[in-house]
Amino acid sequence: MIGIGSPCPDGRKPVLMNVAQFGSNGLARIGWMFRSLESRNFRLFYLGQGISLIGTWMQMIAVGWLAYELTEGWPAGVRAIWLGVVAFAGRIPTFLFAPLAGVFVDRWNRRKLIVVTQILAMVQAALLAGLTLARVITLEQVIGLSLALGLINSLDVPARQSFMIEMVDDRAKLGNAIALNSSLVKQRPHCGAGRGGFFSKPWAPDFVSCLMP
Repeated sequence: MIGIGSPCPDGRKPVLMNVAQFGSNGLARIGWMFRSLESRNFRLFYLGQGISLIGTWMQMIAVGWLAYELTEGWPAGVRAIWLGVVAFAGRIPTFLFAPLAGVFVDRWNRRKLIVVTQILAMVQAALLAGLTLARVITLEQVIGLSLALGLINSLDVPARQSFMIEMVDDRAKLGNAIALNSSLVKQRPHCGAGRGGFFSKPWAPDFVSCLMP
């Protein structure tokens, strides 16, 4: 037998368990932390959204880098302003329209809406990649495509959040599903942004722009 833990403050003997018991308990606790992934639909959604969010953030970093390259030779202050405009164009639609979009999402078929938004996001990424690889893209086009992606996300984000609830078979696991999804959304920007910067430096934004959200 192997003692696990230190002596108790009240003088009681520590709980003793063997290695097999300790390992099985640890695995059981890990499984309990991810219990909502037992639902097949939510598991597929969780994995797919993780990949999608990484691609989205890599593209956002590439777009900023692309805007920086397009303004090469401009005064530093002007470049900074246009970089801010590009970032602003990609986020302001979600800030303005997402609360209103949530009202309409509740009235529409969420699955079909997510399929449509993902197709539109794919088209947006394809246009961005095509124009960038052809070396004909302009700063105005970058701003327009960023604005388009922001509009798409203003519908896509509320639809994803509400659709997630429908994919958990056991309602007792719904809280765990919400927690896992929230942690995923918070962690992916760090992974995606880091990878976007890593790939944009040696390969320029051409390759990263091909990534579809």
